[in-house]
Amino acid sequence: MSRIRRRWVAWLATAACAAAATPDVVAAEPASTAVTVPDYGSLWVARAAQNSLVEYGASASGASMPSVTISGPATGLSDPAGVTVDHQGDVFAVNAGSDSITEYAPGASGDAAPVATISGSRTGIAAPSSIAVLDDHVWVSDPGANLLLAFTIGSSGDILPAQTIAGERTRLDNPVQIAASQDGFGIWALNRPSSGRPSLTGYADEAGNVAPTYRIAGKHTEMEDPAAIAVDSDLNVEVADRSANAILRYDGWVNGSVDEPPDDSIGGSRTLIDQPDGVSVDAVGNVIVANSGGDVLVFGGKGYGNYAPQRVVTGAAEGSAGIFVPAEPPSPPTHVHPDIRRHSVRLRWDPPRDSGGGLFYYQVCAAELFDSAPICASDLSPGEFYTRTHVNLGRLQDGVIYIFAVQAINATGESPLAGFKTAEPRGAPAPPVNLAAATTAHTISLAWSKPDNNGGAAITSYRILTARCHTGRGCSPPRTTRTSRSHVKLRHLRPRSRYMIKVRAVNKYGAGRPATEHAATR
Repeated sequence: MSRIRRRWVAWLATAACAAAATPDVVAAEPASTAVTVPDYGSLWVARAAQNSLVEYGASASGASMPSVTISGPATGLSDPAGVTVDHQGDVFAVNAGSDSITEYAPGASGDAAPVATISGSRTGIAAPSSIAVLDDHVWVSDPGANLLLAFTIGSSGDILPAQTIAGERTRLDNPVQIAASQDGFGIWALNRPSSGRPSLTGYADEAGNVAPTYRIAGKHTEMEDPAAIAVDSDLNVEVADRSANAILRYDGWVNGSVDEPPDDSIGGSRTLIDQPDGVSVDAVGNVIVANSGGDVLVFGGKGYGNYAPQRVVTGAAEGSAGIFVPAEPPSPPTHVHPDIRRHSVRLRWDPPRDSGGGLFYYQVCAAELFDSAPICASDLSPGEFYTRTHVNLGRLQDGVIYIFAVQAINATGESPLAGFKTAEPRGAPAPPVNLAAATTAHTISLAWSKPDNNGGAAITSYRILTARCHTGRGCSPPRTTRTSRSHVKLRHLRPRSRYMIKVRAVNKYGAGRPATEHAATR
């Protein structure tokens, strides 16, 4: 059972109890005056010389001590060349000393054994240099063999790669660093050929011997001694260049191959950037730089130029082989409120108080109150995911109590489901059921049962339309009869005539769809 489904079922039982006592819309919660300080994730560093992975808190500054250290013989770490974290909190390291990938459970610390290890001759991993997570795959680069390998997260052992990017068409040339686009647009490689200029190649959605979707290369790029790359949620590629003592920014939305200068840069004496050999970007655009001397510099979101870092963590990356800054999933949407409409509900909500960083979108789920499984909005209206903060959920059955929930999603993960508000769409009744007719020469006696659904309001009457029909000439204008009972006798009819009869149930919202009967007098 998925995490979303488990959460839904658990809350569904609670919401059902409350809604059973009050079937109408639950009042929206009052606005909170609390201020949430955003926490966009921690800083992970792979320390190759110490065979360790260390984590610093999101607000670490100065000579801070790591909040977590993974180190020891049980860890399987061997000259870790890079570290990354997925949105579940699993930590991945690529080990240049053992040609392996090791995965650690969320919260792992100390001499923790990996929950999965990928290594062996079938894997094709040889002299790996960097690591990245994209969707449900963990990728590593092999500069010597000019290839990128992907393995399904959770797999272990001496296994074949799930995907490979390799071959002449890829334009890979000593890919020393890779980075995954935060919004899932693909994998990027930094190529450092033994002769010739460095280049950037990006692969959007295909593997194999494929041409790069994007390529940034040539003398105008100003890359001289690039050491590391990162890709933000806007597909900007950040390059740490040691020769320039700067972070060079390129627009990744290129058409094919381009030779252009960087769009912007962070560099100059005030930045404190000195021989940078690592760079990461969090989901709100903060750029994190690791100097070869060990300091980690954090620059405010999307700011470029010669300016001081927001904070400096001294000694954090000493002897490091890579850094990674995960973002956080968003907090839940707020003030979820359903507006009742005829045959539909317009669901409104406010954005999360903390986006977790970066752009996010919403998923809406709805179910009949006592159903055990959610129905996502794709079953109720045209789309499942929304960037706006409202949606019309149509084709609902009047008089049925529904429960609604919303969750926010960003590049890192999803928020808890929020809302769990109930609503009962109101409208005209369903057609009467079991309509039957008994005839004489001059009368038709009709009987029926109440509709299966009264539209959410008591039925006040029934409306009967009777029209005499003629073969080949259609039917005459109908006459209308009204009754509050579930039977009626139509009198003064013509013998040996055919009649079309429609019976509609009526409540305060209007007349519903008819039940139709054809009858002939004797």
